[in-house]
Amino acid sequence: MTEGLSGTMPSPPRWYPCRDSARCCNLDRESFLSRPFIMAKCQPPVIEAREPATDRKRHQDALQQRTQQSKISTRERRERARTQKLAQPMANDPFPFLDLPRELRDQVCSHLVVQPNSGRSIIAAGPILRGRKRRVAAEIKRYRVNQRRISDGKPAIHVRQVDLEPLIHLDLLQASRRLYDEAKDALYSSNWFAITLEKLPLTVFQTPFGWDLSRITKLQVEMQLKDAAHMNSYVDWAAFFPAFTSLRSLHIVPTFFPRYFEWANTELSDWATTHYIHKAFFRELLATLPCQIDVKFGRSADSVDDMHLQGKVINETLIKDMHAELGVRQLA
Repeated sequence: MTEGLSGTMPSPPRWYPCRDSARCCNLDRESFLSRPFIMAKCQPPVIEAREPATDRKRHQDALQQRTQQSKISTRERRERARTQKLAQPMANDPFPFLDLPRELRDQVCSHLVVQPNSGRSIIAAGPILRGRKRRVAAEIKRYRVNQRRISDGKPAIHVRQVDLEPLIHLDLLQASRRLYDEAKDALYSSNWFAITLEKLPLTVFQTPFGWDLSRITKLQVEMQLKDAAHMNSYVDWAAFFPAFTSLRSLHIVPTFFPRYFEWANTELSDWATTHYIHKAFFRELLATLPCQIDVKFGRSADSVDDMHLQGKVINETLIKDMHAELGVRQLA
């Protein structure tokens, strides 16, 4: 009976859904081999979206701009690092100036205590004293004006401070005792100090506060001559030169006293007609000059040098004739 039933019932088709397709034994060879192809066909198609030409161009421009900005920022960063490296001090500690050799320290000090842009550095007493006199007079006048303004109920006048370039840098003298001695040596050995004898026949003169006459090595003396009537007195040169114990070079410039120029000019126009009082004046001067000092007379040969003279210089021909008659000295 079983055989009869089996013969009458039809077999299920290959596509029957109840069949176990997970087992390869239940599939025939052709269905098993065609399964990957069917699965691939069942996957949704992938559509490649192409960017328009304008979007592609915009993307390329943005990428190029970012690359260029990156290069610029890298260059700026390197330049900033190099600048900071150069600006950074080599050491945080102060430079040991006193560890340098004495020769180098003397060169540095000589540049600081000498007037720049000048052929011959001259520190003249006359301009310094006149400037101080003007400042004192201005302060006294300002004080009186402020007293009147305060009494009237008005505010006082205050002077605006102006930073002026100093004649020479003397702050170096205040650094230490050792630098004070070294800079002072350079100060008195590298500069010419100029004084004016405006009270002849008296050899008195004024100097600013702090001048050490015993350390001056180069001295310029302006002698303001008057007419014979006002020069008829003894000049004590022996009391003048002992104050300059370190003097090595002396430059004497005879000039006319501004107030007596009209009278003295006629008497000192020619050495042959010069009054005997003036001849005696120069004779005593040449006789008193120390022999170890290099002496020059007259105006400086270099016209660039500012000699800070207050009077008009005497004729050079008269000075040469005076040397020819009274003594042999080196002329300027």
